[in-house]
Amino acid sequence: MAKSGISAEVEQFISEHITSVGQMETLLFLHNHADQAWSAVQLSKALYSQTESILTWLTGFERAGLLTAEETDQSLYRYAPGSAMLGRIVQQLDRDYKERKDAVIQRIFARPSRSLFSFAEAFRIRKDD
Repeated sequence: MAKSGISAEVEQFISEHITSVGQMETLLFLHNHADQAWSAVQLSKALYSQTESILTWLTGFERAGLLTAEETDQSLYRYAPGSAMLGRIVQQLDRDYKERKDAVIQRIFARPSRSLFSFAEAFRIRKDD
């Protein structure tokens, strides 16, 4: 268990897959409603989030092996972790968020921003070869 009280696996999962509280709450909502498939529009209404953001998160979660997509007249997404380990980590994230909400949120905000790194990289001085 890390100093924050969050498991090391969950901290690593956040570092690799979670960029915002809204994104995490979308994943946890799907996890807690795994018996149902959801469209981006349905999720945006249920979670009071923008459909475009939800769709971006769903696509990322599908690539990470956390969801399956069902193609009908609209894409429907269902929580379906690709491995038992991923399932355990999301279950632990759900518990940690319920029990240590502040610590989980702090961990998300402490996550370095990729866009910040890209911006900083543009100003990096390099030695010519």
